[in-house]
Amino acid sequence: MRLIQRHPEPSSLRDRLVARGRWGFAVPHRPLFLGAALLASLSVPLWLAAQAMGVSDLAGLPPRLWHTREMLFGFLPAVVAGYLLSVMPNRSRRLPRHGVPLAGLVFLWLLARLPLPAPLMTPGILVIIDAAFPAAVLGALLREARFPGPWPHWPEIGAVAVLTVGCGASRALFLLETYPQFWQLWPGTLRAALTLALWLIFLVGGRLTPSLTRSACLDRKCRMAIAAPNGFDRWIMAVTLPALGLIVADLQSPAVALVLAVVGGLHLARLARWRGWLPLPLKVRALHFGYAWASLSVLLAAVAACGWTSGDTARHAAAVGALGTMSLAVMVRLATTLGPLPRADLRWCRSALALILLATPLRLTAGPTPSPLLWFAAIAWSLGWACSARALAQGWLSRPRPSDTARPL
Repeated sequence: MRLIQRHPEPSSLRDRLVARGRWGFAVPHRPLFLGAALLASLSVPLWLAAQAMGVSDLAGLPPRLWHTREMLFGFLPAVVAGYLLSVMPNRSRRLPRHGVPLAGLVFLWLLARLPLPAPLMTPGILVIIDAAFPAAVLGALLREARFPGPWPHWPEIGAVAVLTVGCGASRALFLLETYPQFWQLWPGTLRAALTLALWLIFLVGGRLTPSLTRSACLDRKCRMAIAAPNGFDRWIMAVTLPALGLIVADLQSPAVALVLAVVGGLHLARLARWRGWLPLPLKVRALHFGYAWASLSVLLAAVAACGWTSGDTARHAAAVGALGTMSLAVMVRLATTLGPLPRADLRWCRSALALILLATPLRLTAGPTPSPLLWFAAIAWSLGWACSARALAQGWLSRPRPSDTARPL
């Protein structure tokens, strides 16, 4: 007869807190993804509530600009850092950053999100605080890049470098609002951050989506039908970067519209090669939805370049549809497969994905002014990210065993 060894639960409060802290800071994606999910869940209701109550200032910024900036320079860096800091060491068979060094990174991210005392609200300190987290992540990634892996991550590291500059520049440009020549650069900074997110979706999503789709297919013939990355994918990525530069420049002409329409159509053709209509689990199908919204946002930008619609429609398709869906799909993938037990609850993950997929069409049809549809979209968005936060906090809310938290991986 085989004996089953049972591990006792930590008895004292200190032991329980140590076990939960060791679980939470065992891999980078756990605290960073949880912080990003909570920020996404709270930012939209806070913005709408501040707008409804006539509040003109949130953490030193107008409510709408605060919401936009937090999603692009708070949410996006946390998701990118959590993904890269977890994946790069894992592929080179090394332990990821964990424990106290990881807690230091999370502290830098939180410091830029929280309101500061009045003596610290000086321009220089604010710029340094905003750029400290992505700069620290960039340094950690450069150290990881010394070790060999399946493929180089230099494009992603370059994106983190751009985010570092963007975080500091966005704060500096707002502090220079009294100078019109600098203030005019503020919208361009936001467009650059959003197009950078689109480029990362095309780059990282273009790797993950076909690979995970192929792994999820049980039928061998279906797996063989999914196209592997080849020269067609590299050619599309080569023409995508200058096309996204046209979105940053906010040019409006038929020629710009034609270029963006061609690039958006090419990405839809690339997506079709991955057979997203096959029977797939929701956490894999969400990758296809995220990539589709990124492609559609480029097509909507082409329509806006002709003057047939506003640029807000394309931006919301990119931010809510592409960035929201793809980020959550990647977070669910890592949270359910990487790190010591217990891992994220898949039931909460499915609910989160379904709500975010519902929020995107509601936001696109709501329009720019407050309306019932906008509130419904905000509720679906906030509930979706709240469900994801509940799933990501599984180890903090359950009772981890000492054996589950003894090792970082």
